[in-house]
Amino acid sequence: MSSEGEYYDLSPDKRTLRSLRSDVTPITAVEELVDNVLDNWRRVKSPKSDITIDIDFDFENGVFRIEDNSGGLNEKNVKKIFALGGSTKEEIPNSIGSYGMGAKKAILRLGNRATIKSRATDAQNAYGFVIDEEWLHSDDWEVAKQQFDNVDSGSTVIRIEGLDIELRDEDLEEDLDDEEETSNFDTPEEYLESLREDLSETYDEFLKGRAGPDGGTVSIMVNAVRVDKQPAIDWAYTPLDGYHPRFYKQYEISPEEIPGREEPITVDIKAGLMRTGKTEDAGTDVIIQNRRVLTSDKTEMGGWGTHLPSFRANLRRTRFIVKITAESNPETLPWDTQKDKIEPNSVITDRVFNVLRRAGSDYTKVTYENFPTAYTAPYRFDDELDDEERKPWQDVQEFNYSDRQQFIAAHKPNSELPEKEQIEELADYHQENLRVFAPHIVAEPYQRAYRAYFDPDNDSDGTYIPDNGDLWVLPPEGEKFPEQELHMVLEAVKDTAERHAQNGVTFKFEDSDWWWQGYYEWVLEENNTSISALEATKDIDTLYRQIEAKGEQRDLPEPILTDLRSPDISQVFSEEETTQDDGETQSELTEHSDKGAEEEEIEDETNVPAQDSTLGDDEIEAEPGDSTEIDSDEDSLEFGSQDNTKGSTEDRESEEEKKSIDFGTTTERQVQQTFSETRSIILQVKESDYYTICETVGLDPESAKPREVGDAVIEQEVDISGFASPGGDGA
Repeated sequence: MSSEGEYYDLSPDKRTLRSLRSDVTPITAVEELVDNVLDNWRRVKSPKSDITIDIDFDFENGVFRIEDNSGGLNEKNVKKIFALGGSTKEEIPNSIGSYGMGAKKAILRLGNRATIKSRATDAQNAYGFVIDEEWLHSDDWEVAKQQFDNVDSGSTVIRIEGLDIELRDEDLEEDLDDEEETSNFDTPEEYLESLREDLSETYDEFLKGRAGPDGGTVSIMVNAVRVDKQPAIDWAYTPLDGYHPRFYKQYEISPEEIPGREEPITVDIKAGLMRTGKTEDAGTDVIIQNRRVLTSDKTEMGGWGTHLPSFRANLRRTRFIVKITAESNPETLPWDTQKDKIEPNSVITDRVFNVLRRAGSDYTKVTYENFPTAYTAPYRFDDELDDEERKPWQDVQEFNYSDRQQFIAAHKPNSELPEKEQIEELADYHQENLRVFAPHIVAEPYQRAYRAYFDPDNDSDGTYIPDNGDLWVLPPEGEKFPEQELHMVLEAVKDTAERHAQNGVTFKFEDSDWWWQGYYEWVLEENNTSISALEATKDIDTLYRQIEAKGEQRDLPEPILTDLRSPDISQVFSEEETTQDDGETQSELTEHSDKGAEEEEIEDETNVPAQDSTLGDDEIEAEPGDSTEIDSDEDSLEFGSQDNTKGSTEDRESEEEKKSIDFGTTTERQVQQTFSETRSIILQVKESDYYTICETVGLDPESAKPREVGDAVIEQEVDISGFASPGGDGA
């Protein structure tokens, strides 16, 4: 039972207010004032699309001044800049200010007297007040409201006197608990430069126009010097195995997963590899409410060692950008009061880093050991390419996850690295077996990786050409041949040259100019034999027979995709299953063929389904450089008087029709088999399994047609063989 007429006085003590100054540093104090400006910009919905924040330090007279044109505060709200517990944050979506204390702490930290004045855009005058030492040490909480007439419309000015930034260790050590952040600003210039760097990092999203209302940008000036935007991340735009940078947007964490929240939290993830490894740049950036909290963090605050592997030196190309946004209640977000640390044990942090793990873990599986710099360094962003000309890997590829909870396999890199292994197999075979440098038989996007792989220092940016005497560089004539045919020719030439060197004979080249002549002569020299010392021979027929034998023996490495991409099966999985007779492209070199053995199918064995005349041009035309063409008249290999066998005119015309789609080394027989097996399983599975398959590929089982599900299964390379059930209910 309470005593009548007796109350406890719980009003705050001025000592509480004064103690706030110890919670900020000379740099974070300025950032708190910038936060206030940015929140006000959103709150008043300023008609200005761009705003300027002008910061000025007069160290000689001990004065700090910050002015902005974000829209100003009216006569009623201006008091909330300093009133304890006063804040306008509840009206601001995506507010940065969490507790309504930032400006108060900053003003008290920077000096001992502050004049605060602001003029709303629709007001004739500015209003404000003065805070000084006398008021801070009195018990009176009221201040005199003042009117000012020297403030621009929509502007706020805060002037602080008695500047309290001593440029020595003792001052900073008093105010900083984190020894790593203890800095010694010997001169005003050092402090100002450090402040500009921090502002650039912290507010980069605003400086680049990615966070303000209506796409507006912010300019920040510090003592008349503009704060620069952060340089763009030097991503590796590599085509190999999907390891280009990716941007997963608008993933939502529902409020049911987060105690105390009524609205979802949105998470954006950028993941990728940098072209070259810089430990200081690698790691995780965390951005909350568009304000960067962590930069290149490699600790558990960036998810390392908890949701990601522990960071180590061979991951120094790996970079993640994690952006957390909430429409309301920013105080529930996992940052500390200074907004420069993450609470690693919070529920939100755990949920966010679970999203990061699912989106980005494949990027942590490639290191310098299994994915050398040769595959990243040559691939920088090409400013000259128009957006419509870009392939997905030539930019940060975006995926909208606003209505998804599962990450689709096709949206992530392939950590098994099949394309990288193919490049290495091809390059090793050329280097060790043939001693030839032949990048042009690889599809154009992969030539830079092929070249750089030959470079022992990996510093060529994909422009490496071997020195004379190191490797024979394939001449333009040789570049016109598909990989398998090239290998057959060069292996046969090499064997013939070695035999000629042993027998003391050589070809007579006076009457002919064969593209492989340089290679032949190089092999002779490698066998310590000079052409001038050999007896001439017309052994061309023997060479031709040896090439033919190479084709029959198939003693070559497994075929390597020269276009290094998945086959286009969009026209195969259609409403009506179409079948065609299998065919085989006639070799320009010989008639070699072995129709019996399945393992002897090679790249020339191409069989393309008929084109649907209803498809647009962009769906039926092969990409430039995706297929290797041989001119049937001018570019065929000439072996003296030997008449190379060619297909009939009808066969050649048929081949020309097939060139519009490139299936790499995948024949129609294989594509049709995949089509048939997939369709058969989908039509036989039980209803529950059909729902599972749809969920796996990200389709709605209620609306998706079986053929659409089949398309997605094949495109995403999902193995559904385990769902085969001949006696099922069917979908």
